[in-house]
Amino acid sequence: MWNREDPTSTHFTIGEHDRVNTNGQTYMALLFSSVEGISKVGYYTGSGAAGNAQNIGFQPRLVLIKNITDSGTGWMLINSVHGFSKYQFLNSGDPFVTGTYVSPSATGFSFAGGPGIVNESAKNYIYYAHA
Repeated sequence: MWNREDPTSTHFTIGEHDRVNTNGQTYMALLFSSVEGISKVGYYTGSGAAGNAQNIGFQPRLVLIKNITDSGTGWMLINSVHGFSKYQFLNSGDPFVTGTYVSPSATGFSFAGGPGIVNESAKNYIYYAHA
């Protein structure tokens, strides 16, 4: 998909694969970076229990989380505008639904309750958090 060329910190190229480059289709690339005190890109392994705190150095107002162990999973969006007791999957047209999975703190976030869909035991996740 990367046109046989690894992305760099300033550039990326795409190949001809139909998932990233189909004639007549519009695509959008979202590129994230960690900026101390403002944003954090990271990863964690699920614990399957409440807690599993992620110390990111600030209180997030927006968190995006994706399970990278299981294929076909989408990005889960949790934010302070809709309340941390609601979430939405970005790959669906569904509205925000009630469910508390993430609890923000002054230094990051942890997971409320059991494993849920963002903290399953031994599953790997990536995230983007923004202040």
